[in-house]
Amino acid sequence: GREYVTIDIDKSITDREKLSEVETLASSVVFNNKKVNILEKSRERAVSLPLRKPPAVDDEILRIVEIEDFDMIACCGTHVRTTGEIGVVKILKAEKYKSGTRIYFLSGSRALRYFNHVAGIVQDISNNLNTGYNDLVTKVLSLEQNNKAFKRRLRQTEESLLRFIENDIVSQLSVDGKKQVFEIFNENISISSLRKSVQNLVAKGNVVIVSGTSDQDSSGVLIGKSDNVDIDIKKHFNHLMEKIKGRGGGPENMMQGTGHGVTDLGKLLHQTAEAIKNAIA
Repeated sequence: GREYVTIDIDKSITDREKLSEVETLASSVVFNNKKVNILEKSRERAVSLPLRKPPAVDDEILRIVEIEDFDMIACCGTHVRTTGEIGVVKILKAEKYKSGTRIYFLSGSRALRYFNHVAGIVQDISNNLNTGYNDLVTKVLSLEQNNKAFKRRLRQTEESLLRFIENDIVSQLSVDGKKQVFEIFNENISISSLRKSVQNLVAKGNVVIVSGTSDQDSSGVLIGKSDNVDIDIKKHFNHLMEKIKGRGGGPENMMQGTGHGVTDLGKLLHQTAEAIKNAIA
């Protein structure tokens, strides 16, 4: 079954500080090993008791569960003899549920397994980052900020590289309306950024762009053509997809797909570009 247990309450308790107070209170009741008494009382007598909430059944004889000096409620479920039998209590999370809160928690040996598992993860991360566990949050937040800054710089470098490639191709465009085919292959460009450049280039007219990017795990391919170039790029695109065992598609003037990482994608793109050149010659 599920490792965790849930309980639904009619109060809104989702912030960490309040949940910590609840967990501390539950643990203190467990550690004090309070006796759990099972009582049978008439309804008339039961309603005069300090029950946590009114009985939900109409029976004349009610089963009352009492945790000495702490809680009393009408309940027909199975209960421990003392609170100490429950073992350590650990709240995992809480979320809004209907008009109240659903709390997820563990107890006893399951809670201990959870503690051991989390402690192992924390220790591994601490060792890998060469940081004491008290400083892990600060360290991870710093790494996150550094990663964001690195991605910004990488994106700026990528944009600069693509502008250079675009300008280079534009400088080679024929002024007499001749149809031309160009290749773009770079392992350091994302396929989404590559698509923007291809769109910019084909919008200038008279060109077909055969492009791609690849790493160890996957390859991305994009073939785009100007509307005034009369060629079916689908045949050439599908041939590329077969070579990289990929899948993809798109409109007749812009087809994109991804497949397995290959070491000779640049060669495959060149062969495709040459085939298209021969087709429009």
